[in-house]
Amino acid sequence: MANQKTRNIIVTGAILLLASACGGGSSTPPAATVSLTADASSVLVSNTSNLTWSSTNATACSASWTAQTSTSGSEAVTISTAGNNTYAITCRGSGAAGSASVIIEGYRN
Repeated sequence: MANQKTRNIIVTGAILLLASACGGGSSTPPAATVSLTADASSVLVSNTSNLTWSSTNATACSASWTAQTSTSGSEAVTISTAGNNTYAITCRGSGAAGSASVIIEGYRN
């Protein structure tokens, strides 16, 4: 009977070890990452700059300056104030959300 108990413990331990080695059990989904760039970092007020974003491990993105929710894209934004204008985007997936921002300086002649 002791031999049977030992065999059960070894088999159970081997199954747990195998499941762990094969990625079994719970795992954390990868976090979303996002990149945001502007084609110009300094723009005359009333002119535009094109913002481009791309992401990985994301299913949707959101930003106050666009209605788009795609995980990659581009959009022209009009610079309406002098000084630093910050644009940010957040992308979400099954893991943690990722965010990025860019600053465009608005200037006057």
